[in-house]
This record gives sequence, C-alpha cells and structure tokens, in this order.
Amino acid sequence: MAQALDYLRQFFIQPLFQVGDTAISVSSILVFLILTSLTLLLARQGRKIVHRLVGDRLEATLANALDQTVNIAIIVIGVYIALQFVGVDVSGLVVLAGALGVGIGFGLQNIASNLISGVIILLERPISIGDRVTVGDTIGDVANIGLRSTEIITPDNIMIIVPNTEFVSDRVINWTRGRPQTRVRLPVGVAYGTDLSRVKQIMLGVAHAQPNVISSPAPEVWLISFGESSLDLELLVWVEAPNLIPRLRSELNFALEAAFTTHDITIPFPQRDVRVVFDANGNGSATAAEKLNSVRRPDKD
Repeated sequence: MAQALDYLRQFFIQPLFQVGDTAISVSSILVFLILTSLTLLLARQGRKIVHRLVGDRLEATLANALDQTVNIAIIVIGVYIALQFVGVDVSGLVVLAGALGVGIGFGLQNIASNLISGVIILLERPISIGDRVTVGDTIGDVANIGLRSTEIITPDNIMIIVPNTEFVSDRVINWTRGRPQTRVRLPVGVAYGTDLSRVKQIMLGVAHAQPNVISSPAPEVWLISFGESSLDLELLVWVEAPNLIPRLRSELNFALEAAFTTHDITIPFPQRDVRVVFDANGNGSATAAEKLNSVRRPDKD
C-alpha cells in the first residue's frame, strides 16, 4: 500500500516538461485546470450578477458590453492567478506569445479584424440590440452583439450570424436608428384619361383606413411620371416601426386593387399590336412563321 501511494506521489510530482525555469508536473496541470474551471464559473456568475444589477438601468447594448467586459476581465485575472499559483513566469509567456503571434498572425487576421470590429461596435454603438438592420442581403433584428459576430433574427425567425467586419466596412441600413417611424412607398399606375383627383382621393381613403398607418405625417399621393402606358403615381404612408412594413404593404395593395375595381379605375398593363405582312406568294394555308415578313407597331406603318 505504501509503495502504491509513493508511486502515485511520484507520478503527480514528477516533472513532465519545463516552461522557462518552472517544472510542470501532473499536479501542476491539475491545479491549473481546477483554477481555470473555477474562473470560468466565476465569470459566468459575474455576467449574471452584472446583468441583474444594470440590465434594467442601461440600454441593452451597453449592458451587453459591460457584462462581456466583466467576463473577459475575470477570465484574464483568473488565468493569471492560476499561472502564478502553478509557478509559471508570465513574462516568459508574453515573450513566447509574441513570437507565436508573428507566426500565426497571418492566419488569424480575419478573427482579429472581427474582434477589433466588435470593440468598435460596442464603443461607437452604430447598432443596438433590438434594431432592425439590413446588412447586404440580410434584414432582421439585432439579437446579440458579440466580440466576433452579431446575431440577427430575420422576419422568418431564422438566426443569421454576421461577422462584425461587415458592420464596420460595409454599408449598413439601420431602420430604427433615431426615430423608428419609417415611410413606405407604393407605386401605382392608372390608365391615361383617368380622373387623377378622384384617384388621389381613393388612394388617400385607403391609406387612412389602415390602422397601422399613422396620421402624422399624413399620407400623400405623388404623380411620379408619365409612363409609356400609364400615369405613374406613388402612395406614401408612415408607420411606427419597420417590422410593420411587409404586412402593411400587402394590405395596402389588396385594398387599392379592391377600391380601384369598385370605382372602375383601370390599372393598365403593357400591350403591343402585332401586324403580320404577307408577301405576294403567301397563301391562306401557310403557317404564321412562313407568312411573317415584319413585325411593326401600328403607329409606324
């Protein structure tokens, strides 16, 4: 029994390798792992405590940045204490990390740029948690802002993880920055000869009848252009929040179509009259492809 205990003691204290002037043994590794695990647990509890203390007092983005800062600070301090407890010279590790950083820096450029972009986002706050944003082809609400990436929930309840560099280097649309009210434009075309004042009143009546359309600023109808086959108008309405736009646009389109049908307002569509010209040898039994010499618009015959 004594021999077994002595063997175990030798196994745990026998040096495995050197880090600087410090001999690392199995017991040193176990102590470091235990202290690191306690540090991670303490960091997690620290984030919960910070969120509980300031979650309702600060903006969501600031609260998120604060608990992440506390989390990183606790981990760094805990790992430092664990290394000191084991006896590892941290200054030697700094030199080693610098040497390794030169070698692996090129492979970690993307990660480093995302981390720096995450810090910029948390400090400058161009976006905040809960904002409706458009990044490239992605549109949705910001659910979480991390140091490396940002989580966006699309209107279809799909989570998309976007690297932070896209928020710093690319063009980003923040629909809710400042005033959340947003203007919606609906293009509508009516046939030439239609009474535009009557059409305007119909369109404004449809807009005022929608509960999601706010009254101030008031809805407007603009005559945009004289199109090739229609008078091109635009209905402009305001909504309280951008997330209401897709449903409101559909409801307004349905209501406009029903109102135009009720009041006999024609929505034109492009039309072309085709004239087929036969040559002297054509006969009635020939196919259209055999008869076709030219296709012209009537006004150019």
